[in-house]
Amino acid sequence: SNVFTAMSLIVKHDGPAGLMAGWLPTSTRAMALNFGMLAFNASSKDLLKSQGVSGAPLTFGASAIAGFFASFFSLPFDFVKTQMQKQ
Repeated sequence: SNVFTAMSLIVKHDGPAGLMAGWLPTSTRAMALNFGMLAFNASSKDLLKSQGVSGAPLTFGASAIAGFFASFFSLPFDFVKTQMQKQ
């Protein structure tokens, strides 16, 4: 009925290590997502600035490009993570 109930059931069923199940695929997905967001936000901002874009369009445009690439890089890891969680 709440998070504490769920955590206690996991500990009873799988032991304390059960709370850390799935940390590797989740961490890998997070690294790919952060890579896409951080790397492409800065480069997109530079590219848009060189094209004369400034202000809010620069911020939103660079964020949209970075968001696309973050999704692009993290999607394969997200798929694998989801398949592992469904087992």
